[in-house]
Amino acid sequence: AWRRVRDRVLAGDSFADALAAQPRVFSELVVRLARVGEQSGELDVALLRAGEQLEARRNLRALVVNALVYPALAVTMAIGVSAFLVVTVIPKIANFLQASGAELPQMTQLLVDLSDWLVAHGGVLAGSVAGVLAVWFTVRATEKGRELQDVGLLKVPVVGRILRLSGTAVFSRAMQTLLASGVSLLEALEGTSKLLANRRFRRRIETAQGEVMRGTALATALGAAREFMPMLSRMAAVGEMTGSLAETFGETARYHEMMLAIAVKRFSVLIEPILICITGVIVGFVYIAFFMAIFALAGSA
Repeated sequence: AWRRVRDRVLAGDSFADALAAQPRVFSELVVRLARVGEQSGELDVALLRAGEQLEARRNLRALVVNALVYPALAVTMAIGVSAFLVVTVIPKIANFLQASGAELPQMTQLLVDLSDWLVAHGGVLAGSVAGVLAVWFTVRATEKGRELQDVGLLKVPVVGRILRLSGTAVFSRAMQTLLASGVSLLEALEGTSKLLANRRFRRRIETAQGEVMRGTALATALGAAREFMPMLSRMAAVGEMTGSLAETFGETARYHEMMLAIAVKRFSVLIEPILICITGVIVGFVYIAFFMAIFALAGSA
């Protein structure tokens, strides 16, 4: 990638244009800061700010991903353990108990019936799940489908708050970096919208940019974006009144980054015992059901 940048610069392109030719490697924010740095003669300062922004964004992303990956893995493992018990272990034990001719307790019979049903209809269930996933991926591949998915994620309890805090922090930090580097407000909004992965956030920023172009105050435009945390529009109003938008966005970013770290920690603390309890109930139900069957078998003997 850097060799291609070098070749373009040697061919007469500006450094920013050479970076812009590789959008998968260099983000819109880096390109805009490089362009501002070239125009102002402070390319080193602009690139230093770009590096700080990329590092902050990476840390935020890692924080959110780590918070969401653990419960997803735990749920997957719980489902895997339950499926193994129901499909493999229970039928073997059930055959042994039924061979004795003893009547199974109601709890055990319920578990055996459930196991038999899942074994008999497992193919249909697996096909249905695969079909739903295929439809989901197909819809998600479209711009409208991806936005609907992102809107749905923002409405999920706890997870939605984490995503809202993350989106607000990323937006505020990017706005601070761009405005402090001399980028105009409209250009900063355009560049920031391309940094956010959530499509609903992007649409809200693009709408706010259009409102600002028509003369609406930034705070008013952001106030209509309910997906962002409510403090964002209020701080933007303060920044517009005092003429210090960059500094105000910086404080807003620091506050929401702190709140995001707290929310992730609370989420991790709460989700772990909940998942342990759910897994314990599933496994415990299976063990109790078969211990009752064994005791009933011993009593009949």
